[in-house]
Amino acid sequence: MNNFELLKEKLNSLGISHKLIEIHSDKLDVDSHVAELGIKYREGMSTLLFKLKGESYLALLRRDDRNINSKALKKYLGSGDFTFCSEEDLRKLNIEPGLASPLILNDSQKGYKVRVLVDSAVLEMSKVICGSASSKHALEINKEDLLKNIGEYEIAEVTEPNPRRQDNNLLLTVPDDRQETQNLEPATRNSLTRKRILTGDRPTGPLHLGHYLGSIKNRAELQDEYDLFYLIADVQALTDNYDNPEKVRDNIYQVAQDNIACGVDPEKTTILIQSMIPEIAELTVYFMNLVTHNEILRNPTVKTEIKDKSFGDSVPFGFVAYPISQAADILFCRSDLVPVGIDQAPMVELAREIGKRFNRTYKSEIFHNVQAKFGIERNLVGTDGDSKMSKSKGNTINLIDDEETVRQKVKKMYTDPNRVRPTDPGKVEGNPVFIYHDYFNPNIEEVNDLKERYLKGQVGDVEVKEKLAIAINKFLDPIRERRKLYPMDKVKEIVMEGTEKARKEAQETMKMVKEAMKINYF
Repeated sequence: MNNFELLKEKLNSLGISHKLIEIHSDKLDVDSHVAELGIKYREGMSTLLFKLKGESYLALLRRDDRNINSKALKKYLGSGDFTFCSEEDLRKLNIEPGLASPLILNDSQKGYKVRVLVDSAVLEMSKVICGSASSKHALEINKEDLLKNIGEYEIAEVTEPNPRRQDNNLLLTVPDDRQETQNLEPATRNSLTRKRILTGDRPTGPLHLGHYLGSIKNRAELQDEYDLFYLIADVQALTDNYDNPEKVRDNIYQVAQDNIACGVDPEKTTILIQSMIPEIAELTVYFMNLVTHNEILRNPTVKTEIKDKSFGDSVPFGFVAYPISQAADILFCRSDLVPVGIDQAPMVELAREIGKRFNRTYKSEIFHNVQAKFGIERNLVGTDGDSKMSKSKGNTINLIDDEETVRQKVKKMYTDPNRVRPTDPGKVEGNPVFIYHDYFNPNIEEVNDLKERYLKGQVGDVEVKEKLAIAINKFLDPIRERRKLYPMDKVKEIVMEGTEKARKEAQETMKMVKEAMKINYF
């Protein structure tokens, strides 16, 4: 008998007045259900499941127009040591993800007791619309009947009003518990609320306009829809900078500040340093047993990068092994998606395969079927006309550059090599200066005028570049202003806090890994 059938049997055997309301949407979030049922948020109630210290569990019954007040909950529990239940925890409790019903929390369990905490705001309700243990039905029941039949419970004031749910604004579609997961530690977030993304940068120098177009802009947009982890990959950077660790160390906080200045919000995104999560290294070691040496060497991305770096026969083993480390980066937080370009797709494929092999070998479901998330690829040409802007080639305009530096770099930019005089007809297509105009000059009328005159030999490179420098500086101005709000001292605090939160997530993953491998000796 499944949980839905168990619930129906309980309701009928006790003669509890109720209604099972049919739901047609496949979505499990509160906003979708409120919109479909045409109810008010204050009429709905969610059952949020937490794992406490040890093997104990807590169900919080929370009205849907309220947020969890993290401080109040910590104070009531006497500890901040709690996380949202993982999928493995839910399996132990015999509960399907997103389908908890308050009436059978302890009716279907085998060996585990769920402590039930009712938020005081629930007491103000008359009827309650809540989960039925089925994705196709919601349960409507009187509050008194609900409380009378959930077994032992405690009452506490551990929530606060959710501003976006006070007016029943159905146009907002932020996934269920978005607000709660922002107030709690990232370690408490899981795949029951939002899909998780892992992304990052190698700290080998300040980031540039190519990074903005290729990844940072996308990051700033994704953080509103996904649970985003941003990893500063210092260990990976050392695989080809092992003899110059200062280069890596000196850029750790620079890349974090660059991202924050461009709109990556530390309130929404967990920013962490790779080397400060030792669980990633431990996970890498376990993953090494699941991959062959030849399999790594056949990886298209590895082959290309070995060739590009001209290692010859002196390839550091750390460089060969870094795809496994990268798989651990992706999987330590049990991520679902990794934004990459097509050239990096084989790396995500390897991470997915390693996760599948681990799950299959140790009969677990710890790691998700991680997928590459492809966006619009924007490889920005270098200022020297090279096909890609690159720190190693010095052909970049950095996000931290001041106005004069930008002007000087634009002044030296590669244009049409066949154009000798300003009166010569010039080439626009493939011309780096005009490529930059298209990306960074919002004045389309001006850009079209420059292109038209350039083709006819009626404008010189000097004017075209001067206007480009103005446009790029205007683009960078708000980034510069935001950078002032986040000086390095503040950035360091943000990164340390994010790293601490991410480590809690890693520790939870490693606990599950060791349980699955039967090497949890204590």
